[in-house]
Amino acid sequence: MQPKRSHALLDAVPTLHSADCDSRPNTASAGFAIDPGLPDEIAVYVIGARRVYSDLRRLVGQLAGLLILAQASNRKEALDLPILAAARELWLSVPERLEHLRAPSRLNAHLSHLRSAHRLLGSCFDSLRAFRSTDEKLNLTDALADIARAYSHLQSASEPRAGMTMVDFSQACCHCGQAPTQEHKP
Repeated sequence: MQPKRSHALLDAVPTLHSADCDSRPNTASAGFAIDPGLPDEIAVYVIGARRVYSDLRRLVGQLAGLLILAQASNRKEALDLPILAAARELWLSVPERLEHLRAPSRLNAHLSHLRSAHRLLGSCFDSLRAFRSTDEKLNLTDALADIARAYSHLQSASEPRAGMTMVDFSQACCHCGQAPTQEHKP
């Protein structure tokens, strides 16, 4: 029977990654140097956009992980984990930084992708909040579609020369220093 296995998966989450973990490095300056030949307006935009991009990328990963966990466990309790509240706090911090970004005209599409990803993540949070308050059977189709579209926008905003790439292992569960229990070692 799968429920026992899926319950174990859900119960193991706190041992794999602590809810208060802030594994996000200071991505505004970590391992990235601005090309001194860039015009100032582009350099300023890139510095601000990198942090927004990093936070949105982290949110996509966290929400996708929670959605997978909820579907695998078939338990709504997965949507009550503290990491979801922490992710929502991070999501709420992004609009102010987005508002301060001033994209040079040739980077308007980049900024538009960041804004769209943020909006879609908000729709995902709304879907999860609405779903948690009902007695309906677990159906995360809308939330999963929002995550997929947000991911697509972030892919479109990826720019390795600016330090904006989709894969970053600093967000991995083991980065926060939480040692997995013997039972749940990868």
